[in-house]
Amino acid sequence: MKLTLSFFVFCILTLNSCTASETEVMQGDQNEMAELPKDTEGLEIATFAGGCFWCTEAVFERIKGVKYVISGYAGGDEENPTYKQVSYGNTTHAEAIQIYYNDSEKAQIESEIKEVETSIYMKQVATQVVPFEKFYPAEKYHQDYYPANQDNRYIQNVSKPKVLKFEKMFPELLKPAYKD
Repeated sequence: MKLTLSFFVFCILTLNSCTASETEVMQGDQNEMAELPKDTEGLEIATFAGGCFWCTEAVFERIKGVKYVISGYAGGDEENPTYKQVSYGNTTHAEAIQIYYNDSEKAQIESEIKEVETSIYMKQVATQVVPFEKFYPAEKYHQDYYPANQDNRYIQNVSKPKVLKFEKMFPELLKPAYKD
């Protein structure tokens, strides 16, 4: 299957956004930031701010053709934001994920957004296609948070239902490791 950015936008729109509480996430070394992958030659990159990187990262890691999904922060003016700063609203950043895959077509994305607005939601969606400026990887403990924190109430009550919804809606898109 050829992955397109419009498909990714559709996934973000159908999953909706979510937000975690600070008390549910504080663990590990709070200052140790993740790094971006080094072996990305031949891969396209898409960055999405979907409200919560735990929910979106867990879904996109399951999709065939996606090699890396990195949680982080995008869209803000401040340099090197932290989870605590972003979650308390002390920066202009949003939680985001950066996806490494193959394909890229802005016009197709905008067309898909219009279709979703008219056929699914019947109102304007908040998703925007804007020029990308800077992505800051989140702290290491946020990377692959979903599989490593299955006992977390937020993961159980918010992230897991969204992941299961995606798996049910798009079983043909799942990597073999995530199929039944």
